[in-house]
Amino acid sequence: METGSRPGKRPASAVTNPAGDEPRPVWRFERLTEFRPPPASVTELARTGLRGLVHRFQDRTPSSPESGDPELPEFASDELEKLVPAPPLDRIVDALSAALPEWLEGSASPKLCVVVEPPPGSRFELVAMLARARRLPILEPPVPNALLNGAEPVLGALERRVDEPLAIPRLERWFLRHPHALGTLRDLFGALALRRGPTLVSCGSWAWTWLRAALQVDALLPEPLVLAPLDAEALASWLGSSAETRVACREPDGKWLLRPGGEDVPGESSDFLRHLAAEARGNPVVARTLWTAALRRPPAGVFDGVDLADGVTRLAAVPWARLARPALGRRARFDEVAVLHSLLLHGGLSTDVLDRVLPFGRAALSRCLAGLSAARLVEAHADEWRVSAPGYPAVRRELVSAGLPADDL
Repeated sequence: METGSRPGKRPASAVTNPAGDEPRPVWRFERLTEFRPPPASVTELARTGLRGLVHRFQDRTPSSPESGDPELPEFASDELEKLVPAPPLDRIVDALSAALPEWLEGSASPKLCVVVEPPPGSRFELVAMLARARRLPILEPPVPNALLNGAEPVLGALERRVDEPLAIPRLERWFLRHPHALGTLRDLFGALALRRGPTLVSCGSWAWTWLRAALQVDALLPEPLVLAPLDAEALASWLGSSAETRVACREPDGKWLLRPGGEDVPGESSDFLRHLAAEARGNPVVARTLWTAALRRPPAGVFDGVDLADGVTRLAAVPWARLARPALGRRARFDEVAVLHSLLLHGGLSTDVLDRVLPFGRAALSRCLAGLSAARLVEAHADEWRVSAPGYPAVRRELVSAGLPADDL
C-alpha cells in the first residue's frame, strides 16, 4: 500500500443525477414499488447462468476459482477495516428521518409507517436507532422460545400508549412458522389496528414477502420504505473514501475501478463496480464484503505513469471474473433450502429453534448447517446462525431456483 504525504478524507454524499438536477444522495429512501436493483450485464448473466448449470450436474462441490495471486498479496483484516468504509449508519438514519418528516411531526396520515430492510447482516436496526435518537418508546419482539411455548408477550405498551408515538423494530421476530408461534402476530396486528398514535415498524424483506403472501399484511400496513439500492456510481462515491484517505484502485492490467476524487486521469475503466452492484442488488453490506474480498496490494508498475494527487491510497483488485464467491456448487437439497429460507425469514435462528420448526431431525440439521458453513453460505453469530453477507447472492439464487417467493430487494 502506498500513500501520499497529505492524507485527506472525501465524504461520500452524492452522485450525479442523469436528469441534470440536484445531485442524488447516495443514502436515501424510496417506496418499495420504486426499488429497482442495478441490472446485470448480458455477458455476466450468461456466464453466471452457464456456471450454475454446470454445477447442477455435478455430484460434489467444485473447487472455487482462486482469487489469490502471488503478484497480488492480500491485506491483513485490520488493514481492510481502515481501507473499506462501513455503511455510515448516522447518515442512513438521517436519510430515514428525511423520508419521514410528517411522521416525526405527528401529522402523518396514515400514522403507521413501515421500513423494510434487506438481508443479511444489513440488519442496521435503523428504526430502533431512529427511535433512540428521538427518545421514542420501543416495543421489542419476544424471544423465540416464548413464541414456541405459546406464552403471550406483554402488549400492554400498545394499549397504554395508544395515542403516543411508538417504534416496533424487527417484525420478523414476532412469529415463527409453528402452530404455537403465530398467535402472537395475530394479537400484534389486532393491537396495531386500534392504535391512534404514530407507529413506526421495521421488517426484514423476506419476512415481508412471506407475510404479504400468507397473511395479506399489506392490507393492514401501508407501502413500506426501503433504502435505495447503490449502483456503480454510488458505490464509487462511497468506497472511494476510506476511513483515513481517498482511494485509487486499478486491476492488474491497469483498468480503473476508482479514480480518486473524480480526477480526470487517463485509462480504461473496469466493469467491476457495475458487476458488484448487480451481484449485491445494491445492498451495501453485501457489496462491501465482496469488495473487501477483491482488494489486494498493487503489484509493481500498475500505477506507473499515473499522476495522482497527494493523500491518495493506491489499491489493486482481483478482476471480477476471477473473484471467488461463496457457492454451494450443486443443486440445494430440501433440508438446505428449508434452513436457508428460515434464516432469511427471521434474520437468524439458533440451532435449537431450527430443530423445533423444521421437519427433520437434529442430526440431519447439524450435518446441513456444517455443510452450509463449509460453503461459506451461513455463519454463526453468538448463539444464532445467519446467512453470510458474501454468500447471500448465491443463497438467493438457490431459493429462487427452488421455487420459493423471493423478496423484492
